[in-house]
Amino acid sequence: MFAARICLMGIYENTISISIAFGGSYKRYYNSALSIWLSVDPMADKYPSTSPYTYCGNNPIVLKDPNGREIGDYFDVNGVYLGTDGIEDGKVYVVDSKNWNQIKNSGFVLDNGETVISSAFVNSDGFSDWFKSPTEANLSDKAVFNIVSHYNSMGLPTKIGNGDFALKTTFTTNSPTDIAINTTKWRASAFLNNYYDIKSSYDHEYGHIQQFNEIGLDNMVNGQTIGQAEQFAIRFQMQQVNYQKSTSAFKKTVDDYLKKYSK
Repeated sequence: MFAARICLMGIYENTISISIAFGGSYKRYYNSALSIWLSVDPMADKYPSTSPYTYCGNNPIVLKDPNGREIGDYFDVNGVYLGTDGIEDGKVYVVDSKNWNQIKNSGFVLDNGETVISSAFVNSDGFSDWFKSPTEANLSDKAVFNIVSHYNSMGLPTKIGNGDFALKTTFTTNSPTDIAINTTKWRASAFLNNYYDIKSSYDHEYGHIQQFNEIGLDNMVNGQTIGQAEQFAIRFQMQQVNYQKSTSAFKKTVDDYLKKYSK
């Protein structure tokens, strides 16, 4: 009876002191006394060639991974898509192709051909300055166009355009024909740095297409004001998942547009 009580007390005490005895990390614990992880890396299934009990690919001196996760989609300075980490967090990065070629061997290639790397490089001294946001990278019109076009899932061709809107769909009597991308507006906007913001902008255009399908081009142009057309597209946009996951600054801008066109 006494021995059993000691055993139970030991379990209880170990449970209380777990945060002291083991260093807490994202979804796993590290035993500092034995210098081992007590559970696998939460992203282990994406790196089958690496032991799930390692940290930063067994290179903790050069690399660091503060949250156990990964970040971003990656493009080169020409806006050509390079790869991803598979985590839907919205972040977009630009990296020189030569630097990408040096680090991509640390990742792996998916069945669809996508290269997946670890965010440890983005967060590590000596590597972090390789990665810039698109607005920091001094991109050409073509590079900005390529990045924005990458997230177009509407089935319409894109072209470089200008005017008051970042994106604008062209319609004929029978159908929508293409989407114009205002690269000047996108280059100056932090929304280029987040793919949920970009995707939500496409949702806005899809809202216009939805209205076109419902009432036709003549009623869109002659049966309502521009403000009414924009209200329809904005309200449609705000109902989509991309808007819900977009940045707070983007949401505020969309909300301000709705207020503007509701007057």
